[in-house]
Amino acid sequence: LDDVCVSRDSLFAENWTSINARYEGSFKVFPNPASQFIIIENIHSWTEFMVVDLLGQTIAHGELNVGRNQIDTSEFPNGAYSIVVANYKVIPMIIYH
Repeated sequence: LDDVCVSRDSLFAENWTSINARYEGSFKVFPNPASQFIIIENIHSWTEFMVVDLLGQTIAHGELNVGRNQIDTSEFPNGAYSIVVANYKVIPMIIYH
């Protein structure tokens, strides 16, 4: 067991613990499903993100700054994706236009 998550719902990750934890705190990812953009907020320190499709291909990646971040999804094909924050926190996401 590498990671443990206590969550109030499927969109809110809180109190993650990991042997290699590099990001502490809680953050929100919404809306889900998304159409034009997703918001990642409550980021407490600079970190990176990736959007990965079901084949494991990276569709988008970049930096998340402290606070609220918006990721444009308007050009993503409809489908299921994973949002990876800090290289280990995975949030399932549906994109539907």
